[in-house]
Amino acid sequence: MSTGGETSNTKTIINLTERALDEPTISVLSKGLKFALTPRMLPKRDTISNVEQAIRILPLRAAEEARGETSRVLEKTTMPKNNIMAEEHKAQLNLHSDKGIVVLAADKGNVTVLLKSEDYWQKIDFLLPDPAYKEVGKDTTASVMHKTINLLNSSVLDRNTIRKLYPRAPAPP
Repeated sequence: MSTGGETSNTKTIINLTERALDEPTISVLSKGLKFALTPRMLPKRDTISNVEQAIRILPLRAAEEARGETSRVLEKTTMPKNNIMAEEHKAQLNLHSDKGIVVLAADKGNVTVLLKSEDYWQKIDFLLPDPAYKEVGKDTTASVMHKTINLLNSSVLDRNTIRKLYPRAPAPP
């Protein structure tokens, strides 16, 4: 077991908490933060939504063919095997639900760091007063989207190009 302040024997986990890490937890953390768990169910709605957004610019016949092919693929698709064991999945859920710790990637190397939440927020509070950071008064996403639409509408670009450039799902920075 790995406890506070120790580096695990895999040298990919630094535990700066008081929490003891059992083997399933060490195993799941050793996979790295970019490791993708096998989904419990296929994201059919997301797939259909993404396909619909992509085929908006296609002619009607081509769009219908894409819908049909997407439907056939989704019907034939089976779930892949789980890529972690049940104990690892339980350990991952346990880590995720523990609000007393923060799991981060180290600045360098393929290292995962466990910090106490309290320590993490103290570091954030120490860094934020730096003049390099400033609070933004409000979300400017809607304003930028509106300006972009106005520019596109007043441009000399053809309709197809405007449709491709038109903002669809803005996300705040």
